[in-house]
Amino acid sequence: MPVTDAELIHFDCPHCSQSIAAEPGDAGRAAGCPTCEQPIQVPALRGSGGADPSPGGMEEQARLLETLASTRAAYDALHGQLEAARQTERTLRAELENAEAVRVRDQRAASEQVAAASAADTELRLALGTARGQLEVLLSERDALKAALDIAQKASLGAEEQATERILAARRQATAAEAAREELARKVELQESELKALRTQLTQDTGGRELLALRDRVRELSESYEGKSVALAQAGDALEQARAEKEALQKQLSEALRRGAVLERKVEEASAENLKADNEVLRGLVKRQKALCRRQSVALIALRSARIFLRTLQSVGILVVLGLAALALDALPEGVKLTIRTWLGIP
Repeated sequence: MPVTDAELIHFDCPHCSQSIAAEPGDAGRAAGCPTCEQPIQVPALRGSGGADPSPGGMEEQARLLETLASTRAAYDALHGQLEAARQTERTLRAELENAEAVRVRDQRAASEQVAAASAADTELRLALGTARGQLEVLLSERDALKAALDIAQKASLGAEEQATERILAARRQATAAEAAREELARKVELQESELKALRTQLTQDTGGRELLALRDRVRELSESYEGKSVALAQAGDALEQARAEKEALQKQLSEALRRGAVLERKVEEASAENLKADNEVLRGLVKRQKALCRRQSVALIALRSARIFLRTLQSVGILVVLGLAALALDALPEGVKLTIRTWLGIP
């Protein structure tokens, strides 16, 4: 059944003086002003046994409304603090997400750097293995050259000894040939003196048999002299050949010594350069790994600190809101508490 205007409860808002009309069924209930949205209470009907319309009852109603208004203000303040705490929480969550993204990015970059360092380490190990193989080849070549040098030295010593023996034999042969030549020359001189004596005798004596014997003797001496001269020439040739062989062996020995020295110098330089390069690469890898571990440690510490701060702030905010709400509710009368619960929709 519709309610007429005469049956409506007409009253003014105590806060903004707005004229408000309410149905009779809302008499004595708490509501909100449609204009200023402040909490108000619909007055009871006259003669209905509701709120006392006397001045004392109106003062009590005004006091309750003021208490309700202060409670609503405290609630709004707590609600604002709660919203600020939620905004702070959202900000901290965003910062936490950013920190997590930075951590993931740093971790990915660190993983890439570790992979690159591993690849560089593998390449370094391969290069080191190749260098070691080359070093082993050079060392084997050096050993081979040393062995060849030892063989050449032994051969040179043997050839030198043989050449010395040949030279000494040639010298002995030359000395013997010289002595034979001198003996032959002496004999020739003797024969010539004898020939002169025989010629002198022949001029005086015409014996043919002694002349024939003397001619045969001179022929034998001439043939012996020619044989000794040929032997002496052969000994000289052998001496020259031995000298040439000795010079060739000395040249080979000098060349082998020079090549051995050059090879040893190359091996030492290669070993020193490889060791230096390996040390530099390893130092760089160790520095990069240390820097990466340091950055990851700092990021993890910052992330943990942010999480702890966020949880602490959230807990403190919740405790403050609950404490303020409990204090505000405990300080109100039971009727006001019931009104607030009804207004807020709390059973």
